[in-house]
Amino acid sequence: FLRGKNKNLTQSWAVFGEGYYDISDNLRLTLGLRYTDDKKVFTPYPSQLLLGTYELLGYGPSSGGNISRGYPAMEDINQSWDAVTGRAVLDWKPNDQTMVYASFSRGYKGGGANPPRADLNPTVVQYQPLPETFDPEYVNAFEVGYKGQFFNRSLRLNATAFYYDYTDYQVSQIQDRIALNENFDARSMGVEFEAVWNPTPNFRIDANLGVLGRERDHV
Repeated sequence: FLRGKNKNLTQSWAVFGEGYYDISDNLRLTLGLRYTDDKKVFTPYPSQLLLGTYELLGYGPSSGGNISRGYPAMEDINQSWDAVTGRAVLDWKPNDQTMVYASFSRGYKGGGANPPRADLNPTVVQYQPLPETFDPEYVNAFEVGYKGQFFNRSLRLNATAFYYDYTDYQVSQIQDRIALNENFDARSMGVEFEAVWNPTPNFRIDANLGVLGRERDHV
């Protein structure tokens, strides 16, 4: 029999705003800014197992739990972060059926604490060391794109190219019976194409193509 529980308190607040400026009749600049403040308090409760029958019968130690009642918690893990993020976008519309844009944005996602492992007899089960916490994730995202309409708006073509540069990208995996979160620097890039054609008002053809590449720093 196994019982597990974890307690987590999160407090988050943010302020943000966005503005638009028409540089010319067909060129617009968009600027956005955000400030985020996160606080987390994680109370770990190691999973408990009933004492093993092997030990109760006096045959030696088992890997069972170390307590017979109650549900003791470990010391609280207090974490806090703040981040300034935002975006900048240039939109150029040379005519009513064409738009070209370029954008840069910076994103943030708070970190956290990994759950504790089962409270087992250390003389029988020895765990490998794993990180107790994981860091917040940041990304710098660059994107350029094109949107166009042709043949009296019956054909629409869209194309996008992007490059995402991650710092401390969060990756979750099952390890030692817990969902362990770790951080890696990584990059993602690709291009996407979309076509929508309406040869008649009642008939439509869609086509999509994407090419994606990823790489991760190994430590």
